[in-house]
Amino acid sequence: MEETQKEKQAVPEPIDIITLLHDVLRGVKKLWWACLLLTVLCAAGSWYTAKRAYRPLYRAAASFTVATGSGESGGFSYGFYYNTATASQLARTFPYILESELLTDGIKQALGTDSITASLSASAVEDSNLFTLTATGANAESTLNVLNAAIDCYPEAARYVLGDIKLHMLSAPSLPTAPYNIFDGKRAALTGAAYGLLFGAGLILLYGCTRRTVRREEEIASKLHLLCLGTLPKVVFKKRSKSRRETLTLTNPHVPEHYREAARGLAMRLERRMAASGDKVLLFCGTLPGEGVRTTAMTAAHVLGEMGKSVVLIDLDLKRGTDKRSPGLEACLFGHCPVQEVLHRRGAEPYRYAACSRGLSPREVLAVGENLRGAIASLREDADCVLLIAPESARFAEILPAAESCDVAVYVIEQDRASRTKIKAGIEKLLSCDVTVAGCVLNGVQAGLSGYGYGKYGYGYGYGKYGRYGHYGYGHYGAHRTREETV
Repeated sequence: MEETQKEKQAVPEPIDIITLLHDVLRGVKKLWWACLLLTVLCAAGSWYTAKRAYRPLYRAAASFTVATGSGESGGFSYGFYYNTATASQLARTFPYILESELLTDGIKQALGTDSITASLSASAVEDSNLFTLTATGANAESTLNVLNAAIDCYPEAARYVLGDIKLHMLSAPSLPTAPYNIFDGKRAALTGAAYGLLFGAGLILLYGCTRRTVRREEEIASKLHLLCLGTLPKVVFKKRSKSRRETLTLTNPHVPEHYREAARGLAMRLERRMAASGDKVLLFCGTLPGEGVRTTAMTAAHVLGEMGKSVVLIDLDLKRGTDKRSPGLEACLFGHCPVQEVLHRRGAEPYRYAACSRGLSPREVLAVGENLRGAIASLREDADCVLLIAPESARFAEILPAAESCDVAVYVIEQDRASRTKIKAGIEKLLSCDVTVAGCVLNGVQAGLSGYGYGKYGYGYGYGKYGRYGHYGYGHYGAHRTREETV
């Protein structure tokens, strides 16, 4: 059994090209500045490196025709004739002749120096007796002097290899006035920018390949091994006024009908679960701040209240005062009044609500733990449903008494945001607090490039193939107080 599980875990996930494209485009939107910064830095670095490495070089050259002499048996009368093979041989043997002490010593003696400040090279025109001697150096005048000395000394040095030769100069060397290797800063910058773009593209591709988020409803069951209690579509309001900001509450007439239907479907599943198991206290929590945990809890509380339930909604973000009404929840937690006295209704909402009117310090949060536990116990007797809004998973330790007092937790996941690793870590924290995870709500669902969206399951109250999930809990990541349930 364990070997089978290990084999399943070892199988890599198949690559979905459409999903990968979506992740790469998301990476472009998120990391475009990094790609631009890499491009600019690489372009500047390449230009600076090329500028520092640049050394102006001067080149002087002289062209010759080559003539060789033939000796006769009676003496040394020389008749020079043009020889193509000799010119080619001069070019081939020049590096070896240049290394000889005879040539280098001759050039040094002619210049009156101990070193040669320019490099020499030779080349021959193919199928001709034309021969070119070239000197290259950092100083124009010394380069010309080295070339002139080489022209004077070369025939004598080559005589031991090729015999008697004579060079007929066709073009005399002249003093170079400008370096032949002009600095091309534009080319260097463009080359660096190309490398920067390549590095940026690799960074974005790496980002796209390593993203592991929850995108579809079925991934909650297949990847997290939890029941999906429902999905809530993403709602984007049209800008009607600069001074007016729309809120995603069911009392807002501008909230679309498909969101209301999804909310009713979620609330009905929660109500059926509570009726079947006798649960009354639900903890709504999530992985990251801003995933819509508060909005999801308020939406569920509104629909449950419309169904005739006595609903109480408590915001447990104790370090941040979210309610300006006084007295706030802290009055109950400090023992100044019972929790019923701090409950109030928010406008036309069909539920009672309480939150801190000011943020509590870490020491105060630790001190009110037992009073928070007692307040939840009192609300359990006073209401049909008690919904608790928890802060992000990194701050679960702040609400440990409330977590231990709840019946089940509802984990809210924003589509395509938190990584599955962080989600699993958050759920593990709940399980370590002896909390049963009833399931997840996929929030902010929208159709995208990867083909996931809200239209696959519609907006009705049924849940399709996940209507019966069997055991709820956290699957093989830690089955905890599992019971069979039909939603």
